[in-house]
Amino acid sequence: MSAWSRRFTVVVAIATLATACSSGAKKSTSGTTATTASGVSVAPPTTVGVYTTRVSPGGTPDPNGVLRFGVDFANVFTPNSFDPADSQGGCDKIDQSLIFDTLTQLSPSGQLEPGLAQSWDFTPYGTSLTLHLRPNVTFSDGTPVNATTVKASILHLKTSPERTSLAVITGITVVDPLTLTISLKAEDPTPADLLYAFNDLDGMVLAPSSTKTHPVGSGPYTLVSSNNNEIVLKKNPNSWEASLYQPAEIDFINVGTGPPSIAALKAGAIDMTQFMPESLPVVKADPTLGYNVRSSHEFLTIQFRLDTPPVNNLLVRQAINYAIDRNEINNVILGGTGIVTDEVYAPDQPIAYNPSVANTYLPYNPTKAKQLLAQAGYPNGITFTLVIPGGITMSEREAPLLQNELAKAGITVKIVSVDPAALLVDFYLHKENDSIAIPYPAEEEYARELYDKYGALGFTAKLTGSVQGGQYEQLMIQGQGTLDPTALKTISQQLAQQTVDRALEAPIAFEPQLLAWNYSKIGGMPNAGSDPCRPDFQGFFIKK
Repeated sequence: MSAWSRRFTVVVAIATLATACSSGAKKSTSGTTATTASGVSVAPPTTVGVYTTRVSPGGTPDPNGVLRFGVDFANVFTPNSFDPADSQGGCDKIDQSLIFDTLTQLSPSGQLEPGLAQSWDFTPYGTSLTLHLRPNVTFSDGTPVNATTVKASILHLKTSPERTSLAVITGITVVDPLTLTISLKAEDPTPADLLYAFNDLDGMVLAPSSTKTHPVGSGPYTLVSSNNNEIVLKKNPNSWEASLYQPAEIDFINVGTGPPSIAALKAGAIDMTQFMPESLPVVKADPTLGYNVRSSHEFLTIQFRLDTPPVNNLLVRQAINYAIDRNEINNVILGGTGIVTDEVYAPDQPIAYNPSVANTYLPYNPTKAKQLLAQAGYPNGITFTLVIPGGITMSEREAPLLQNELAKAGITVKIVSVDPAALLVDFYLHKENDSIAIPYPAEEEYARELYDKYGALGFTAKLTGSVQGGQYEQLMIQGQGTLDPTALKTISQQLAQQTVDRALEAPIAFEPQLLAWNYSKIGGMPNAGSDPCRPDFQGFFIKK
């Protein structure tokens, strides 16, 4: 995902926190399968970190079954277009990834896997990337998916100012019907980074006949109709992945934010929805509802404007990190379902996670924070401003906790509430205030995650005065140029070490992903997905 796309996704994610905005990038299924009482084989949910579930795997599948999935349209979808080139946020994948296949995919654990591109060749840090396409794939209108149609699709998306990861492409050569070679800018030789971008909106493949209102792809579903309250998708029996999806139809239903989404589920207006931890007790108390809770790589964090005092001072940032009670925030805000952290990578990301620096700022230690402030020349404490997205329940509950925790270390936090729609302009573009408390979306390309925030060309880095330069910059660039796990582990763990040592931000906790559904309607083993933008529409079926 490009820097611009990711930053916009952060803003969209903030705006939709109350309902856990969801999008449906497809993931390949892994692991063994379980057989239901009806004899239907379904893939088990993938365990990642903290994981609990209540399922009813039995039942008879309805071959004509319809899934009604609740979504807050206004906060999730880009209106009036089903063209990824127009998408203004990553959460448009909720429907578009079911219509369009992507060139690459992510596994349930976040590893890069084949999509329409069955394999690829490149030299690390080289200026070309060769894709070998999956044979015998057709778009839903019968047009073959080949190197010529893929080239046209990439060039179409490249014209969009939103699909900035494609800007590195200088040309595309069709080698044969199933092979194309992409040439990259010499000053930005990051073919591995492009492969990761291809699992997202930037890698969706559109048929030549596809339009904004009549999308045509090779995905497992096709668009039937859409309006402001409902989007109807019908199964594409000719999709190469058709067997992985059971519902004959998926209807996305517009539901209100927060508790109304669970109310709609309990009332039978929808069959399935993502939800936030605050509603988990309500869901657990209702025996008619199934649920799945799993940890993810999306995390709550405080990002600093690193060129602004007092947070431009390393000792001050370290003091702030020590003065945050992460366990309290996890228990109160996330209902104990998150994983506390002071590192940007999760324990189940072994390539990047650095155990030697984990828990550097844990446990909560306001006394240590006071000592650091005194060393920084602030024996009487400091004051800084913290932006939060206004009107978002979780953020408004988190803010006073942070105020109280930091106050015990002599740190005064002035909370500035900003409308979520104005965050991009007010905090980033206008460069107002000292810090922001946000959820950062899950990222499986480790160096790219940091480059966006701290690299010389990173969107966020430039707007927050956070460019690091030097060895840190070189490590981030190296990490985007290779897929070799041994090389990536060395690079990523060095980056994790330096990120913690420099206290570049204040990670708090990895958030859970939560999914609820109607027991009487859904069988199998539904999975909440790995992050708010990747729910899983595989592994379950609609009951008769």
